Amino acid sequence: MDHRHKWRSLFKYLRDRQIEVLAFTVNTEHSAYVKNLSTQKVVESLATATGALGSSAEYLSSTVQSLLKAGIKEHKLIELDRLVKKRQQELQS
Repeated sequence: MDHRHKWRSLFKYLRDRQIEVLAFTVNTEHSAYVKNLSTQKVVESLATATGALGSSAEYLSSTVQSLLKAGIKEHKLIELDRLVKKRQQELQS
């Protein structure tokens, strides 16, 4: 699939400052893109997937922590991070 990582400026959520973020984007028009995955399948993928720049779970956790430090509470990502960590613990048992 056509994955890319790019440095982006994040200003949309921050009124008083601008920060640089590493964003991973995906081409939703690519033939390998899967739409409407269940939360369970997303969690399973994030809990187990790795790539050249690290694991998906580490990237998610880092993203959540960085957003929280910047004062941004993205509740869906926070919950997803919690579910991924729970799934990883289950896999280690």
